[in-house]
Amino acid sequence: DLFDAIVTAEDVAIGKPHPSGYLLTARLLSEKIGGKIEAAGCIVIEDAPTVIREVRRVGFKTIGVTNTYPARDLSDADWVVDSLEPSLLCDTIPELRTT
Repeated sequence: DLFDAIVTAEDVAIGKPHPSGYLLTARLLSEKIGGKIEAAGCIVIEDAPTVIREVRRVGFKTIGVTNTYPARDLSDADWVVDSLEPSLLCDTIPELRTT
């Protein structure tokens, strides 16, 4: 009940780092709202450098989280953070502020 779309590895022919799961999610959400959601209008949150590179290649914005890799390994991300704590995200990515 909390999510409008859930995509798992079983839903795509090619898994990560390929962006097909993220593209499918954007398509399902587009269908849900009755309008087109482009990759450039989405943010992918990832901790893997290979996934960050692949999803950016097709137009997604990315937040790299230093869970598994240090910040230097996530430098291809649009933004790099140490946690998903809301105030840190808003300080790092002012565009996310809702007020």
